[in-house]
Amino acid sequence: MKLMAAIAVSVPLLAGPVFAQPYSVTAVRHWTVGGVTRIAIQVTGEFEVRSDRLHNPERVYFDIHDARPLFENRRRFYSEEVDDPLLKRMRVAETTPGVTRLVLELADGVEATPSQLSNPHRLMIELRHSTAPSADTPPQLATTPVPAVPLSAAAPITPSSAPKVPLASVT
Repeated sequence: MKLMAAIAVSVPLLAGPVFAQPYSVTAVRHWTVGGVTRIAIQVTGEFEVRSDRLHNPERVYFDIHDARPLFENRRRFYSEEVDDPLLKRMRVAETTPGVTRLVLELADGVEATPSQLSNPHRLMIELRHSTAPSADTPPQLATTPVPAVPLSAAAPITPSSAPKVPLASVT
């Protein structure tokens, strides 16, 4: 009887991680301060994130593993048009079971820098204009030519004369 009780208690404990519910993405916020846009994605627990960049149109996405979107206590798709010079639109959806994807549609020349924070768990993304020219943009040539110095105005170069030092007399 004690053996049966021990098995009955231990089986659910062993199976716990297998049947563990994924965490939830519960909020997406954004704000702009001094030319930098920040996006905060709130998650109910520790998470792993992967990201990549796509072009035409410019966008970056973040896959939050072991998390499902849960806004206002409902699983759903979230989309928002954003009136921001760096960020055009945000979308959140569960692309595969247990993976929530955040897609940010960006203006041209915008860099995204993600970081993970805890207490509470969240993904912070900072958007700012890129300072380096993109690989597709050729270098710009100077439009103002450097003026040449005319030869007649140049001062002649003459060797400096050696200082006159009296020589010691030899006897």
